[in-house]
Amino acid sequence: MLQVIRLSLVALSLASSTAARASQPGPGIPAADAPGTTDSRYLPRYDGARLIASDRLDDEQATLPTGPFRDFGFAGVRTIDGEVSRHAYVVPRMVSTMEVMRFFHDALQGAGFTTSYSCSGAGPTGGCGGFGFGELLTQPMVEAHAGEAGGLIIDFLHPVGDDIRYVLASADRPGARVTLALAIARHVGREPGIFIETVREPTPIRQPAATAPLIAAALRTQGHIALYGLRFMADTAVLASGWRPVLAPAAALLQANPDMRLMVVGHTGDDRQTVADAMRLSDARANRVMQVLVANWRIPAGQVTAMGVGPAAPLTADDDTAGQALNRRIELVAQPPGPARPDPKGADPGPPPPSVQKTLRPVSGVIKPSSN
Repeated sequence: MLQVIRLSLVALSLASSTAARASQPGPGIPAADAPGTTDSRYLPRYDGARLIASDRLDDEQATLPTGPFRDFGFAGVRTIDGEVSRHAYVVPRMVSTMEVMRFFHDALQGAGFTTSYSCSGAGPTGGCGGFGFGELLTQPMVEAHAGEAGGLIIDFLHPVGDDIRYVLASADRPGARVTLALAIARHVGREPGIFIETVREPTPIRQPAATAPLIAAALRTQGHIALYGLRFMADTAVLASGWRPVLAPAAALLQANPDMRLMVVGHTGDDRQTVADAMRLSDARANRVMQVLVANWRIPAGQVTAMGVGPAAPLTADDDTAGQALNRRIELVAQPPGPARPDPKGADPGPPPPSVQKTLRPVSGVIKPSSN
């Protein structure tokens, strides 16, 4: 009888010790959130999770998996431009990836998200592809967070084994479509990591088809017209597909009116890292549109010129993605008529036309919006 009691006490002690170890953070787990980090706006935090790193980019391109990892890449991806935010967490206790995913599954459903793809493990049917999936998914964040944060992301979200779960879901929000990629991964014998990547894609601005008569009327009555159908790859002057039908009416108008002169003016939202970055990007985009008009429709050089004004002439407040999408635009601005003249590459296009000047004023050498 005494031996049975002793064995029971030993078993109870071992169970208590195991439970205590499971509730204590393992080696390498931070004692608190990383300084300056913020939670996701769309999902609640898992109970007790520590935030390793977070970032937000207002005009970025995200590549989200829609298929498993195979060989050296994902079997399918979805590429989206918009406001991109990324969050990496670690749960400082031993829980299964299934338990963590169950929590987020309920949260996604409650927030109105619809799942378009999911996977788990590394199996040939329904599997994510194992180690490479987490490594490739988190690569942009690892590259952006060198040092301790990047190391922690690797430690907890690049599982050696097949314990990984992933879901891709979307929901409509006012003025935007939100797409969210969520991965839960766990090394053998370690605590699970959580990775959330969210893209807020502004709803495309609805604009009547810009026919040649409509463009002519806008130039005559307002002096300018915005071409919201033109889109660029994030942070570049590379035109996205669909530019030809948007520019064709403007090209036809220029061809039919040899004395007409237009300036292509590029605008950005106030979401660049610096004003200089915004000016360079808007100028590059305006010049790209001018080059496309000249090269594809043989518009005489000098009949169309280009310049960028960055965030200097916003149409609305720039404090959300909807406002940024409205302000980020290419405009055609009427200039005094005259015969086309050569416009040597790299030549200074001169000051902005009056229709642009009246909304701008120079401040410290940088064009800024007026208060009028």
